[in-house]
Amino acid sequence: MVAQWHTIVSGDTCSVIGSEYGVSIEQLQKWNPQLKSDCSNLQLDDAYCVKGDDMPDSTSSSYVTPPTATPSGTTSNCYKVYLLVKAFNN
Repeated sequence: MVAQWHTIVSGDTCSVIGSEYGVSIEQLQKWNPQLKSDCSNLQLDDAYCVKGDDMPDSTSSSYVTPPTATPSGTTSNCYKVYLLVKAFNN
């Protein structure tokens, strides 16, 4: 899964962002733990993770750069891209 980022613009709320990306407020808070429970601390022009990863760290990964500054505390799961390889038996 590749992480996705959303840069905050005027009028954005966690509900609006959640609807746009099909995620819950709980998921947004998991990927962006600095968010208050009411999401009142969204910062204009900061990028927030809207699609993170819940995979264990044992999978190979590389980093994905957000499109703009992120608030401190954004979870590292939003910076990783996982490469999964399925083995086929001949």
